[in-house]
Amino acid sequence: MPITGQTFAVLLVGASLGTVRGASSALLYVLIGIAGAPVYADGAHGWAQITSASGGYLVGFILAAALTGRLAEQRGDRRFSSALGAILTGNVIIFLVGLPWLAIVLDTNLEKTLEYGLYPFIPGEILKLYLAAALLPTAWRYVTKNPQPTLNSAARLSRRKADVGTLSYSGRRTRTRNDLPRCCDDRPESAGTRVTTQTLPELPRTQRADANP
Repeated sequence: MPITGQTFAVLLVGASLGTVRGASSALLYVLIGIAGAPVYADGAHGWAQITSASGGYLVGFILAAALTGRLAEQRGDRRFSSALGAILTGNVIIFLVGLPWLAIVLDTNLEKTLEYGLYPFIPGEILKLYLAAALLPTAWRYVTKNPQPTLNSAARLSRRKADVGTLSYSGRRTRTRNDLPRCCDDRPESAGTRVTTQTLPELPRTQRADANP
């Protein structure tokens, strides 16, 4: 099994971009390699790499990127200690998928599976684990996030519009406080007073004439 920096890049990108974009990036990486681009370890590419003993690790990249992205969205990577846990969890996911895949393809027992697919990676994974955990808080500062609007934010926006009273309905017109008779509001307005608007029903012509002499 080749030892590369793929897991480092996949987990760092996944945690920096979040669940959807992180998993999409890992999926795109896998698909580009399947299409023929030499992006896998040692310049390998093609569908044969997915069906080989290392194919499980490639599939695990997608799941690990999604999981670390989810943990990052829950602010699990803002500090070194929490980022370390997020990256460690992503590594565990990769090996949980890669090791059984390797055992099935090579038809090996547990001892040989760990010897081929886990033990050689431990020193490098520890180094990459600490590097990624140290870089994640910095990466968040440079990644622009575009969260989708939630129902609560949409409801708050609708409420603000209703409070301002900018909408006009059929059979009604929007009137400000200045349109009311002086007898209805004799309070003096200070310089900082905020004038709000409210929607009033259309007044008959006779009442409008009385209200606005």
